[in-house]
Amino acid sequence: MRKPCIVILGGVGPMAGVALHQRLVALAKFAETDQQHPDIVHLSYASRIPDRTEYVAGRETSNPGICAAEIMRPYIELLRAEQRAYRLVIPCATFHAPSILDPFFEHLGHTARQHFVDMTVCAAATALQQADSGRIGILATTGSVLAGVWTVPIEQRGGSVCTLTDALQEGVHNAIYDQQYGVKANAAGSPEAIAALQAALDYFRDQEVNTVIMGCTEIPLIADALRRDGLSLIDPLIELANSALFSAP
Repeated sequence: MRKPCIVILGGVGPMAGVALHQRLVALAKFAETDQQHPDIVHLSYASRIPDRTEYVAGRETSNPGICAAEIMRPYIELLRAEQRAYRLVIPCATFHAPSILDPFFEHLGHTARQHFVDMTVCAAATALQQADSGRIGILATTGSVLAGVWTVPIEQRGGSVCTLTDALQEGVHNAIYDQQYGVKANAAGSPEAIAALQAALDYFRDQEVNTVIMGCTEIPLIADALRRDGLSLIDPLIELANSALFSAP
């Protein structure tokens, strides 16, 4: 029996999609030959999917979910025609905002949601298993924070989110988005981005939080540059890859 095909909505951002693809291949340790690896369809049409945070904040009028559904629909229809099992994964936290995700599935077809592996649920569950107090720190874009992308799955499981100050949250957002030094522009990590993320981690530590979700999927790209000092940093891409590969359909 063929394994489910894994369908990645890439381009949101592009390097996060690459990182997820790499994790899927690396975690498939059951594969002893090329042919034993899962089939992966990785669609990366970055130019056609508007920015998710800009949409959530009301500064972008085109819904990224609808745009992404138009791109993905032919590939999903092909898998359906082949009666091929598949799992749909999206390596962008802000895309999981209901105002984006719900229209995405409405335009893609209602059965597609049944094949969706929710990154925020996977990462929240792992974080709460490791959290001493049930309080979780989040490093995420302001769009994710505004949409409650991480707060909802954590609170639904009995945990709570430790909120950054406005200044620290702005620093984290800029560490991701700034066109000069942000991770999206500089995947290797700039001193400015690393300093802003480190300041947020230090704050969480001062608040006696021991578990932090790297809630923007670009942050794991520079995680090795961050000083943890006992903090557990959760990589949502690893949790998503594990669930896509090994969880029950």
